[in-house]
Amino acid sequence: MSDSAQRYGLFLNVENPDGDARDALTQTVRNAPAARTFGYHEVWLAEHNYRSYANSSALALLFAHIATRFRCHIGLRGYCRRMRRVRGCTKRSR
Repeated sequence: MSDSAQRYGLFLNVENPDGDARDALTQTVRNAPAARTFGYHEVWLAEHNYRSYANSSALALLFAHIATRFRCHIGLRGYCRRMRRVRGCTKRSR
């Protein structure tokens, strides 16, 4: 990967409406390291609540697991619609 001024990130949702939670988590863990192969610099995961098929209630644990598999910038972004408040943080994995 070149260190150009333009950086790209891959946004992953931990959800699988047609499958189960195990499939959604396995897919996310498998796709995150593939981001580097395709030239992405960062991986972003979404925290979705209030959906019957959302499987991302413990993103800190998922971050830790992904960080053991490859080196990449990992970000988390959450939005709580009911409170009209945005919260976010960025973590770097080495």
